[in-house]
Amino acid sequence: MRVVLFMLFLHTVLFSFGQQKEWSHASLQQLDQEQFKRLETGKGDPLEIAQIIIEQSQVKPSIYLINAFTVAGIVNKNRGYYVSALSYNLKALSVAETLKDKGRISACLNNIGILYVLQENYTKAIDYFNRSLKIEEELNQPLQKSIRLFNLGDCYSALNQFDEALSFYTSSLLLEKKNKNEIGVVYAQLGLAEVYVKTKRFSDATSLFADLESKEMDQEAEVIFTKLKGQAALEQKQTTAAIDILKQAEQLAKKYQFKSELLENYLFLSEAYQLSGDDHLANRYLLQYIELNKQLQSNLVKNQLEDLTYQNALQQKQLEIKFLKEQKELAEKNAQAMKDLRKFDWRIAIFSLVAMFALITVVIIGVKRLVSPKA
Repeated sequence: MRVVLFMLFLHTVLFSFGQQKEWSHASLQQLDQEQFKRLETGKGDPLEIAQIIIEQSQVKPSIYLINAFTVAGIVNKNRGYYVSALSYNLKALSVAETLKDKGRISACLNNIGILYVLQENYTKAIDYFNRSLKIEEELNQPLQKSIRLFNLGDCYSALNQFDEALSFYTSSLLLEKKNKNEIGVVYAQLGLAEVYVKTKRFSDATSLFADLESKEMDQEAEVIFTKLKGQAALEQKQTTAAIDILKQAEQLAKKYQFKSELLENYLFLSEAYQLSGDDHLANRYLLQYIELNKQLQSNLVKNQLEDLTYQNALQQKQLEIKFLKEQKELAEKNAQAMKDLRKFDWRIAIFSLVAMFALITVVIIGVKRLVSPKA
């Protein structure tokens, strides 16, 4: 009966443990889906969910932990908290490397590269994009490979290394066309067009503009396309056309709130009006450029200060969690020690009783021998 009861008890414990493990996995899966839903829709704070996943699963590396670190990195990047974003992406990379998850390792490397681009550290960015590209070539994922090629094209274009930029943009364009990814084709063509304008290959740029006219674009692509057309007209001293096109780009950039594109557009408009002989409007746009640049720089400094404050608060929270974890572990060790001590006390008591019983037995036997009559 005792054996049967013990087996029933053992089965119940193992079943409960299995159910708890399964529930925990399902719970993390739901949280994982929720954080990405919030990130994509903009409804709710995805960082709130990411922090819950991080706190629940840091002890054991998992894809959910990688995803949570990645989401936290994206949110902080969008807020302009580049130090925090880099920290989260490096943590995501560390977990991905522990799990040997090549796809996520590549994504982490790419995300880190983008952060370096935002800080205009193109040399560092190129290193991370190249490492990511190498993995994508192994995984044979053409569209992911194309993204890395495009990012490398952007870096080399920013460094005015135009031959390299053209090579990467062209490779990206070929992959996008082969896989019939229209938005990818648009961005690769925009990259090529920018290099053509910068290198004064205006006939090649015009040919691409004509092809792009018929394509469907997202908001950012539309702003970049219009600005590039205006820039090309300006470079060719087509002043009236340049002003008209750049004014369209200004309206689009304001409408869609692309301030970085608007900043460059103000500078082009100032140059165009100066060429046309309208110094008043040239100065007006130059002042707008200076004012917006000052605002963006002020926001950058503000974000850096807020980032430091956020990092400090986060470290404080991590220390508190670590302290509570250590306290819990210490309490568990103490409880185990007390349990072991009680077991030891029982063993001593049992041993003492046995020893006492043996001693009494020996004494009784000895007394019996002493008092028993001799033959």
